[in-house]
Amino acid sequence: MMVKTINWIFPLLMALLVAGCIEQIDIRLHDEYIVPVIDGRLTDQKGGHYIKLSYSLPLSENNYKPIYGASVILYDENDNQEIFVEFDSGTYVSTASFALIGNTRYTLEVIIGQDEYIAENLTLKTAPPIKNVAVKESNISVLSYNNQVVQKRGITLSAVIENPEKTENYFKYEIVPTHMVVAERAEEISPYKTCYITNGDNTFSILRDRSGGYNHDITFVGFSDKFLHRISFLVRQLSMSAEAFIFWEKVEAFRENTGGLFDRPHFTIKGNMKHRTDPEKEMLGLVGLYAISEHRIFMSQYDLSYALFVDPEYCYPIMPPVPPECFNCLAYNGKIVTNSRPAWWR
Repeated sequence: MMVKTINWIFPLLMALLVAGCIEQIDIRLHDEYIVPVIDGRLTDQKGGHYIKLSYSLPLSENNYKPIYGASVILYDENDNQEIFVEFDSGTYVSTASFALIGNTRYTLEVIIGQDEYIAENLTLKTAPPIKNVAVKESNISVLSYNNQVVQKRGITLSAVIENPEKTENYFKYEIVPTHMVVAERAEEISPYKTCYITNGDNTFSILRDRSGGYNHDITFVGFSDKFLHRISFLVRQLSMSAEAFIFWEKVEAFRENTGGLFDRPHFTIKGNMKHRTDPEKEMLGLVGLYAISEHRIFMSQYDLSYALFVDPEYCYPIMPPVPPECFNCLAYNGKIVTNSRPAWWR
């Protein structure tokens, strides 16, 4: 078994090399070295496919540089095609609702100006679906504000792995947390009393499995007021090819050496895209094919072995002002904040 944990920030794929059995990659640090970068996800689920295209950043710049006006087409082995159209800056989505099929070869074609890039013989790697998610209370060591090592309480989420055929599988696990918040001083009948906040926690892990029959630790979640009312974790399992797994291993090596996956992209990783006629013209990044399965769990403070501290004066301070979220739950910070109860919430 091989376990890796990755924290990532921005969705452009740049990184470096890995020691040992993985071939060393050329390192380029010049401002003049600007090449196209792809971040692609194609799955066995209808909808949700995307191809993101951008240019690598020179050292002197920090702004994301999307690629506009590209042609993006996916072909299967029978020459059926799915056309991707530009939806947002550098993001291309499929025009039809389709799902990848196992045991089928695909080719992705990307044309940027006069340059044509392809990834051939792409196949979907299927695997047993995620069966369950286990939860256990745990502690980790962290540095405090005064650089002292302290213990942080929280929970560890683990995926229950099954592999009755004893085949070699490659997984990526993503976590999508959603928690409920309450505006303490809002009227009970107010539509702004209860809201739901979804935040991607930017954490995923990768795993190579040959046996199954155990729990794979995915991530640690520190205790916070998000557990106060109710919190849900959607655990998404993505089965991927060995090629994609090696790519993410290289990304992990870059993260371990730099402290952040996509901080200034001084190094780069080549993926599975090649120029059709000129091997000297590179496209960095990866288009990945993934078989997806999901499992959702719910928790609250009553599932913990000890009580969470709640500041009784937060919404009733001795001196004004009163925080706005005490009257309107939509004032809470979050990536997605809504006062509409999700259909899957319980």
